[in-house]
Amino acid sequence: MQPPSLIIRSLLKYRREFHHYTYVIGLAALGASLSLSKYVISVSVFLLAINWFLEGNLKQKFIRVWRRKSIFMLVTVLLVYFLGMLITENTDQGIKRILSIMPMLALGIILGTTKPVSRSELKFILLVFVAAVCVSSIISVGNYYSWFERTINDIREISVFITHLQLSLIVNFAIIILLYLIFYDYFSKTPGEIILYTMLSAWLVFFIFFLRSFLGITVFIIVFPAFLIILISRIRSRLWRNLFLSFPVLLVMLAVILVSLSVFRYYKVNYEELSNLEPLTVNGNAYWHNPEDRQIENGHYIWIYVCHEELRQEWNNVSRIPFDGLDQKGQHISHTLIRYLTSKGLRKDSVGVHQLDEKDIRLIESGYANYIFSKKYGLNQRIYQIIWEIDMYVKTGEVRSHSVAQRIAFSKQALKLIGNHLLFGVGTGDIKASMIEQSRLDHVSIQEKWEGKPHNQYLNFMASFGLVGCCWIFFALTYALSLEKKQRILLFNMFLVIILISMLSIDTFDSHVGISLFSFFYTLFLYYWECRYPANRIYL
Repeated sequence: MQPPSLIIRSLLKYRREFHHYTYVIGLAALGASLSLSKYVISVSVFLLAINWFLEGNLKQKFIRVWRRKSIFMLVTVLLVYFLGMLITENTDQGIKRILSIMPMLALGIILGTTKPVSRSELKFILLVFVAAVCVSSIISVGNYYSWFERTINDIREISVFITHLQLSLIVNFAIIILLYLIFYDYFSKTPGEIILYTMLSAWLVFFIFFLRSFLGITVFIIVFPAFLIILISRIRSRLWRNLFLSFPVLLVMLAVILVSLSVFRYYKVNYEELSNLEPLTVNGNAYWHNPEDRQIENGHYIWIYVCHEELRQEWNNVSRIPFDGLDQKGQHISHTLIRYLTSKGLRKDSVGVHQLDEKDIRLIESGYANYIFSKKYGLNQRIYQIIWEIDMYVKTGEVRSHSVAQRIAFSKQALKLIGNHLLFGVGTGDIKASMIEQSRLDHVSIQEKWEGKPHNQYLNFMASFGLVGCCWIFFALTYALSLEKKQRILLFNMFLVIILISMLSIDTFDSHVGISLFSFFYTLFLYYWECRYPANRIYL
């Protein structure tokens, strides 16, 4: 029989191993849930917190919290939110925002006071994250092609678990992780793994463009070339170095050329349409012309050759949705029909409707206002839509249901709030009410589900906490990197670039997935001890 001391040591060893493996599984589950389940995100953080508490050694852990200055810097970010409550009238909204930032503090304390994962365990966590992203992308493609009997009216609806913007950011980082695994030797790998990683990265690059997220494609065009340029320093062959250096240049040039051609085609207007406008349709009914309204669709003027009487009668004969009803996107189908006919160069009368086939009618009912949106692939549709939204905003000030135009309007409103509350902002909980009030003062109509946020994290921080609070938040997060000597970690830097770009378009810290994504990888790399390397090298 073993001595009691040996039995106790064995039990303690098993206990430590149990809590450590629970810790690793919790981190892997959190990484996987970022692209698959908002609910599991919360469950994973709760599991990590419970495991941290039951693991024991709480006295030593609290001592580490007190002594580890980087954790203190994360606490000061939360302190900014609490100080913002002093000037807040909407305390309920303020409490919600404080609770939303808690994952960063919780993960900071848990990872900052727990024994770090090993190199192989970190690889496991990253691969689970990548696998989940691939599963989410396949499900999204399946939704697009109705594999799961789910009706999709907009490409942005194919992402089931999180928004398409958040998914595009996660996919971009998954691509960077795979490329790192392929080209860097920090993690061990077999030839079979390299082939698998190459196939997965190719699939995710395809998916980025399939998703047609302007933010996701922008991030890819910036981050992917940056990674290749950094990779050049590891290549000895001059030929391969030149090829890797030319690829980012070609990628950026192609993007510029594609956008330039799209703008040129959009504004290539058929001015002859405005001359000798005919007063009557072939049926003898009067046309309505408004040549002063220069709204266009595929180079054709929208508000000429319009006969509402004939449109109503002919449309009601071919569609199950009445002319005065709404399409499947909630838009007035009469307006969708007029734009669609214009996009095909048809007159807005009975003859024009009669020339539509069954596919055209279904597209109009689904809310597609231009026939080019029916194409399965390509970026022309999304680029055209962005140009059209900006053109409409400039000409009419209309922003409702237009994501890009709304963001322009949101930015203007946020800048007005910042100008009126420069130093300390409007407070933690007053940003939503202040933005809604500014929309009312500016006479801007915004969809209810989008109103109340700047949709720009930089402007959000500035409007909420002023110049003082915003600067401190970014200082605290940056100084924590310096304290842990993690500012030269390649994967960490690539991730931070993705997040910083995303903040220009979304309120990253004000969404459950956004703050969880940031907190998970920020704290994972911040407190992974093997990341410490000589300052003149970039390894991880």
